[in-house]
Amino acid sequence: MIPPEIESFLKYDYAETKDLAKSFLTVVSALLVFSVAFSDKIIDFAHAKPTPRILLIVAWSLFILSMVAGGGGLYFISISGAQALYSGWGAPPHTLLVSPEATYRDTELTAFYCLMVAGFVFVAGLFALMLSAVMSLKTRGQDPTAAK
Repeated sequence: MIPPEIESFLKYDYAETKDLAKSFLTVVSALLVFSVAFSDKIIDFAHAKPTPRILLIVAWSLFILSMVAGGGGLYFISISGAQALYSGWGAPPHTLLVSPEATYRDTELTAFYCLMVAGFVFVAGLFALMLSAVMSLKTRGQDPTAAK
């Protein structure tokens, strides 16, 4: 018999957080692939100044970091679900990166922190991507060989 608190956790907290993390990873990876595929349209690499190019590379790096943090959140929420399910049996599952003394709520909190970091880093990557596009559009109409 599963205690009501654990049953509620598995039914709502675990399931919803796991689905959110999977959806988030899908969106971040799709945006990364889209921005890499259309990078020539975002900035003209041949004629762009270094700043938009650097910002685009920073955006890509932030998207990758966001995927790593989101994957960490998905890992920890999965471990939290296993800990909750097996906590009544007296033997917690052996897991990497999780203390044997940690409860499923501790591991859930770690997943929450990972997903929060992933979200903030993703938004920073979006700003870097938009800024690189705006800077590229601003200089696109100018002739780079023209004397000032």
